[in-house]
Amino acid sequence: MAGKVDKNKRYIIIDDIFTTGSTVLAAAECLKKNGAKHVEIAVIARHGRPKL
Repeated sequence: MAGKVDKNKRYIIIDDIFTTGSTVLAAAECLKKNGAKHVEIAVIARHGRPKL
């Protein structure tokens, strides 16, 4: 991760395709671990079929 995390800012992670969620979850965990208090995730498209 480059730079410092400002705990007073809101962060949004935008992913084009959500398959397993591992990429965005890793990014969110990294931000949280470095002090971010507000992390949101936005996804353009979801790949795969939801489990019933």
